[in-house]
Amino acid sequence: MIKAILQIVNKLLFFLKRKFKKSDDPLEQHKKRYEQIDKDIKSEDSSKATTNADSDLNEWERLQKLKDNSNRSNGNESKKG
Repeated sequence: MIKAILQIVNKLLFFLKRKFKKSDDPLEQHKKRYEQIDKDIKSEDSSKATTNADSDLNEWERLQKLKDNSNRSNGNESKKG
């Protein structure tokens, strides 16, 4: 009987651990985010869709600046032009 209880607890912990890992997974977060954007566009809620697009653009610009700063600090600045 104790063995059965331990097996049930073990399975419960396995599923909980899997759920938490999945919610932290960047791919899952990405999918959920774009599912929400799709819903906003389909419902013709342009203000929400625009807000999402603006935040994506801001994030992209932030990452580009980080990349540029990283390249400069490592001496890998590329010549443009």
